[in-house]
Amino acid sequence: MNRKINYILLLSMALMLSACEKFVDIEPKGQLIPSTLADFRMILDQVQKMNFTGSVSELAAGDLYHNDLDFQSITNAFEKNAYTWSKEIYLPNDQATDWNVPYSRIYNANVILEGLEGISSGSETEKNTIKGEALFQRGMALYEVATLYAPLYEAATAGTLKGVPIRTASNVFAISKRPTLQETYDQILKDVELAANLLPAQAKFKSRSSKAAAYGLLARIYLSMSRYDKALENALKQLDIQDELMDYNDLDPFAYPRFPTMNEEVLMHLTIPNFAYSFDYKFPVTESFYNLYDANDLRKTFFFDVEDPGTGVLTITFGGNYGGAWSRFTGLATDETYLIAAECYARDGDYTKALFYLNSLLGKRYVQGTYVPLVSTDETEILEKIILERRKELVARNIRWTDLKRFNRDTRFAMKLQRTVAGQTFELPPNDPRYVFPIPQTVIAATGMDQNPR
Repeated sequence: MNRKINYILLLSMALMLSACEKFVDIEPKGQLIPSTLADFRMILDQVQKMNFTGSVSELAAGDLYHNDLDFQSITNAFEKNAYTWSKEIYLPNDQATDWNVPYSRIYNANVILEGLEGISSGSETEKNTIKGEALFQRGMALYEVATLYAPLYEAATAGTLKGVPIRTASNVFAISKRPTLQETYDQILKDVELAANLLPAQAKFKSRSSKAAAYGLLARIYLSMSRYDKALENALKQLDIQDELMDYNDLDPFAYPRFPTMNEEVLMHLTIPNFAYSFDYKFPVTESFYNLYDANDLRKTFFFDVEDPGTGVLTITFGGNYGGAWSRFTGLATDETYLIAAECYARDGDYTKALFYLNSLLGKRYVQGTYVPLVSTDETEILEKIILERRKELVARNIRWTDLKRFNRDTRFAMKLQRTVAGQTFELPPNDPRYVFPIPQTVIAATGMDQNPR
């Protein structure tokens, strides 16, 4: 019991210090230092620390919708600023969840990795699993920061553009500097690829990482880098381990929650912190977005709650997801991997395989017997369909923002985002500098690192 209390204190300290957004720390002393495999396991299994992600990108990605009344009721200035694509997002003393939360996970991962170096007892399998989980967490968290606070990865410019701070030690007295974008992604890939070699094929609990989850994450990362060969390679490795899809025809539309939380599609369960943002576990969308789903598309029923307040304007919220009743799923699942495989095959010119993965997924999303499989040999048509289905299938999962950044590089798929608030129209053109979030001002003040141009 004393040990459990000590580690609750340790984890609370780590989160608190990260929340200060200063890369300085009071080194834990004495009994607060974890020293056994059981200690490290306890840290990794703190799901309210290690399985939370940020979600500020969803405010800016265009699918979330606030009516004027709801917008005015938002109390966090940074949410309003992100929603309207302001040049300044954070106030001087704002504590940025999307920066703090992943760096807290990175800190805890480093504590574990350093502690493992002095462990001589325990089985090699258990040590490798814990090391793999810590590396997975560190790589995934760094990737989350990079998708928001660094430019889109492109091989031609990655060696000169700025990335985000790489933390590979728990000594937070060291002042962070910004490496290149190439160095940032090299570290991300190094961590997750090593994790894939160490982890079991599937985890005992889906709150833990696994080989399947690592391959799924690598597929996501390589896709964001436009490394389609590597994205496909890892997607297929993941599907070799776990390729199940739910048939929505077999689900109960009146169940609550509508999806089993740890269903067969989930590779690793991650969520946003409850009540961390104004939209919380409900995700309001526009009627035009809702109408992207055909009448026979079961996602229209399972994903959304529709209310008619009698004003002639529907209130539509995305509520059905794999996160359960009170949290929004931001983890890894096989439906995403099917879409990654489809896109990679399409970009390689193998349209038969691209359509196999696309149609396999959609056949389980429509009322039985109503889905008409896409047949085409036109790359643009196939990619347009895949891009649309990524938007519809992966709604509110913290993926859309990165998708917009990479699709905007291709004039065939570039989009200008636009929204109106209290009669004022706001726009975000393709490839605008505001696609890179500003680093929180408290971090700039503490470290002196370069700010992102806006």
